[in-house]
Amino acid sequence: MDLLLLCILLISCRSTTYFIIRHTEKAMATSITTDIPLYEKGKKRAEALKDSLRSQHLNYIYSTNYNRTRSTALPLAEELNLRILL
Repeated sequence: MDLLLLCILLISCRSTTYFIIRHTEKAMATSITTDIPLYEKGKKRAEALKDSLRSQHLNYIYSTNYNRTRSTALPLAEELNLRILL
């Protein structure tokens, strides 16, 4: 009985951590479009994000279908060999 209670306690202690990241700096819009790419500074920040999160044991990376959000997630996804889920 004690072993069963210990197992239930250990299972209930598991937690999930979510990282919610907004896209990095995007380029200025030059036309009437909402799918704006990242600015050079945004690309560097996406690389820094990769460096910050590479050791977090991520299982999934989600993104919207916008160029700027996929481009923010891409360096980390490539580093961890994960597919970006839309």
